[in-house]
Amino acid sequence: MLISDQLERDGPSARPGTPRRAFLSGIAAVATSAAFRAVAAEEPGRAEASPERIVVLDWGLAATVIALGIAPVGVPAIAYYTRNVVTPPMPENVVDVGLLFTPNYELLYELRADRILIPPELEVARTQLERICAVSSFSLRDRNGASLEAAASATGTVAADLGRRDKGQALIATALESLSQAQERLTKYAGRLFLLTSFVDDRHVAIFARGSLYDDVLRRLGLVNAWQASAGFGGRIIVGIERLADFPDSHVIVISASGRGLPKSAEGLRFWRALPFVAAHRIIEIAPVYEQGGLPSIIRFATLVSTAIAKEGVDE
Repeated sequence: MLISDQLERDGPSARPGTPRRAFLSGIAAVATSAAFRAVAAEEPGRAEASPERIVVLDWGLAATVIALGIAPVGVPAIAYYTRNVVTPPMPENVVDVGLLFTPNYELLYELRADRILIPPELEVARTQLERICAVSSFSLRDRNGASLEAAASATGTVAADLGRRDKGQALIATALESLSQAQERLTKYAGRLFLLTSFVDDRHVAIFARGSLYDDVLRRLGLVNAWQASAGFGGRIIVGIERLADFPDSHVIVISASGRGLPKSAEGLRFWRALPFVAAHRIIEIAPVYEQGGLPSIIRFATLVSTAIAKEGVDE
C-alpha cells in the first residue's frame, strides 16, 4: 500500500472526530509501507554510524536531514533558517554557504563535501555543482503541491539514501502522532472557517490555499479553509489587505514570517482594524513556520496552530 493511500485511509484527513486509537493504528503501517521499504532497500549496506559530509542547498531539505540526526557541513543563509524554519535548530559549526540560489562555489569546494543535496529548482546548477562532488535532488512536493503524503514519501527516500531508514520511520511516526494530538485538541472546532495568512507588508498579505502545506494540515485537523479559490501550484497568492473584508465570518490565522506579524504602521493599522474579524477578535497569530519545510514544518504548524486555537477558545 502506498504511503498516500494509507494516510488517506487512516490519517488525520479522515472525517473530524476519527477515534485516536483507530488513527494511531495506521502509524506503523505508514512508516513501514511498501513504498517506504522499497526505497529503503535500495542501499541496504549503508551504515548509520558514519554519515557523509553533506551540503544541503535547501532549507526544507536541511530541516529534514537535521531531523534525521545528520548535521550538514553547509547550508545557505543560516540566519534565514534560524528565523523562519526554527525547528529543528541548526547545529553548531554548520557553515553558511551563501544565498539560497547563488551559493559560494569556492566555499562549497573548500568544504570537501561528499555530496550536495538540492531541490528540483536547482537542477539548472547541477553541472556546476557536480564539478565539486556528487549531487542528489529531492522534492518535498509532488504534482499536487505540499502535503503530508509528499513530505512522508520524500522523507522515506532521503532517509534511505542517507542510511537513516529507522530515523525516517520515526520521523514519519512523529508527524502522524503530532497531527493526531492536534486533531484531538480541535475536535470541538471541526468544520469552522479559517483564513490562512501571512503579511508581506502592512498593505498586502499572502493567502494560503489548496496546494500549500498550511492548507493540507488545516484540513487534516478537521478545519475548513475559507479561501476556496485557486492559488496556483504553490497554493499561495498575494492580495491587498482589503480583500480580507470578503471573509467577515472567518477566523484568521496570521503566520509570522521574517519577523513580520500584524501591521505596525498607522496606515496599516487603520485598514487592519476596520476588518470585521478584527473587531470581533477572531485573530490568531502564531510564530513562523516554513511553508516548504516537509515533515518538521508539518509537526511545528500542527502543534502551534492547534495550541493557539485551543488557548484562544474560538467562538461558536
